[in-house]
Amino acid sequence: MLKLKSKVFTVVAMAIMAVFVFAACSSGDPTTPVVAPITDAPAQSAVTTPTETATPAEAPEEETLATIQSTLVNNTLGVLFDETTGEFIMPNPTNDWAAANIDHFISYEELVRRALEEGEVNWVTSGSRGPEAAEEFMALYPGITVNIINMGTSDALTRFPIEHAAGMFNMDVMRMADAEGVIYNEFKARGLMHSYFPYDILPYIEDPSFLLAGMPSYVVLNLLYYNYTLFPDGPPITSWWDLTRPEWYGLFIMQDWLTEIRYISAITTFVKYADYFAEDYERVFGQPIELSPLTPTAAHEWMRRVLANNPIIDNSGSSMNRTIGRADQTVGFIGWGSSSGIRRNVDEGLHNAFAHVTPKLSQPNMNYVYIFDQAPNPHAAKLLARYLLGGQGETLGIGNSDRNLEGSWVVRSDIADHPNQAGLLSDMDLFVHDGEFVYRNSPEVLDFLLTIR
Repeated sequence: MLKLKSKVFTVVAMAIMAVFVFAACSSGDPTTPVVAPITDAPAQSAVTTPTETATPAEAPEEETLATIQSTLVNNTLGVLFDETTGEFIMPNPTNDWAAANIDHFISYEELVRRALEEGEVNWVTSGSRGPEAAEEFMALYPGITVNIINMGTSDALTRFPIEHAAGMFNMDVMRMADAEGVIYNEFKARGLMHSYFPYDILPYIEDPSFLLAGMPSYVVLNLLYYNYTLFPDGPPITSWWDLTRPEWYGLFIMQDWLTEIRYISAITTFVKYADYFAEDYERVFGQPIELSPLTPTAAHEWMRRVLANNPIIDNSGSSMNRTIGRADQTVGFIGWGSSSGIRRNVDEGLHNAFAHVTPKLSQPNMNYVYIFDQAPNPHAAKLLARYLLGGQGETLGIGNSDRNLEGSWVVRSDIADHPNQAGLLSDMDLFVHDGEFVYRNSPEVLDFLLTIR
């Protein structure tokens, strides 16, 4: 039986927990936040009561793709990369239907021929650009009709298993994120959804680790914002640990970690890289970190100290961007939000910029293209998938142009990135997103957040 119901229950429970965990955090109208005077901030030593003897942090062993791949339990669900031979290792099919229909090596010409024989494709999407993209695709491939099923991710993931069990197969393809690893662990592992890895596109994926969970179309990041007019010399912070300093008491705006999936995923990823946080603490403060009682890692300690520093909770990314970046702002805030919010600089005249921090900047929030199991039009689905992945030849860069924008990045080296003030994706020092780790360890992180309310 699928665990989807348990995940839905977890999300509901998280919402209830949030009332307790963040009751002490600032809230209210985010455009005029109530900020505690900096003079009232607790001294750094008052944030925690360490009991464990501090020992110097050992430099974390540099992570390699091979070590990442070796830790995956479901390591047959994505593409592995042999760094010695330079070869991609394709996943094994999870069922007979996939073996017969998900051909990663089919030529583009043969794929078009078979897709034209099917004549239609059912695309599950709730995006505003869906109808425009469908018309564009049909113009590129006359003879194939795109039927849009207007449905969001959560509805699709609830409805599809029910229809699948009843023998109703109406969905072909969908592009969606999987920050919490549910699709990877509950759908792909059970053969309910599949990834199509076009062999001729794989060499252009900028980082082979992006292929471990699925076939990526584009990526967004959760980054730290500041107002560049108030801080003309550059970012006022350089480390995630700076957010625990007294001078940022009541001045950090964040979303509710217990109810916002992307941030649950992010802080659980921090736990995976806790050794990096321990080393970075020692670099920033000049001494080894001392952990508070019942605090297992430096990443957990970071969570504890951030919450003790009276952050402002604002689950609206747009209001956070406006609070930080409006032209008449006189208070210097730091905010943690989606990189796509930087587009409001142009749309609304905001003065936001990104802060690059240590030990690493962010984890990538990958958006993947999936084929539904028993898709009635598997070849047309794969052709639409190629389009959403950026296409090829004369169509190169068309299908994912709606995501090649300021604040988001396509993941192909043969498609030029839109200029981003955060820089090129290939130049960024990012954590690797491990959907298995997040899926298996996020409950412990949520329990920990509940204990430090």
